[in-house]
Amino acid sequence: MIEPPFIILSIIILYLIVVAYLISHHLRLSRVLQVNYENSKEEINALNEQINYQREFRSSLEQKIVYYNNLRDITNKIQNLSLKDLCQQLVDYSFLLLGKHKGCCLLYLVEPEQRNLKLCFSRKEDKDLVIKQKQGDVFDHWVVRHSRSLLVGPEE
Repeated sequence: MIEPPFIILSIIILYLIVVAYLISHHLRLSRVLQVNYENSKEEINALNEQINYQREFRSSLEQKIVYYNNLRDITNKIQNLSLKDLCQQLVDYSFLLLGKHKGCCLLYLVEPEQRNLKLCFSRKEDKDLVIKQKQGDVFDHWVVRHSRSLLVGPEE
């Protein structure tokens, strides 16, 4: 007959084997769940990036629509204007938008025959200011010659 301490020891060993199996099974399931969780987080991050890209793209398209609608409106407004009225509106708008009603805004047009500049319209903050450059300055002539815009900073 088997002695009781041997039975107790066998039960303890069997219990330890079952506990070890359950722990290893739990750890394996935990690793699987952790991998699934990390994969799900990666998918969520990828989807969030895609959503953000789509939002930015939509916003960009909406801005372009507004921009092109504004261009259409401007075109509709100016198509029936005379050159004089068009130039006056351009100077007024530029003075407001760029100058914030400060300084002066000069609009030169090129005379096609001589390729000379001619001051056509101006708007200035100081009404007593006399404009001496009726033919434009060095920078204006450079722009006409090269047909490119030029940004000149303040003198130091």
